[in-house]
Amino acid sequence: MAGRRLNPFAPRMEVPRMIDVLLRSTEIASGEQQVEADIMFRPPVEQFGILDFKRHPEIVEAGYRYAVETLEDLDLEGLVPY
Repeated sequence: MAGRRLNPFAPRMEVPRMIDVLLRSTEIASGEQQVEADIMFRPPVEQFGILDFKRHPEIVEAGYRYAVETLEDLDLEGLVPY
């Protein structure tokens, strides 16, 4: 980065990679086409990059925990016929 070359003692800035920005913007833009659903999960996975394939066990675990907690808090009676 040019800033590090000008001042190598400056603290390192964490900035997203260009591909992450492009993929995230595509994801957000496609959000307008979402189908209506009875339940929609948005697990807290912001700390993971869109290309963090090696961290998939952590991502799955975060999603699973969020789903379990959310479903326990919901009153699902009458939502799914048995």
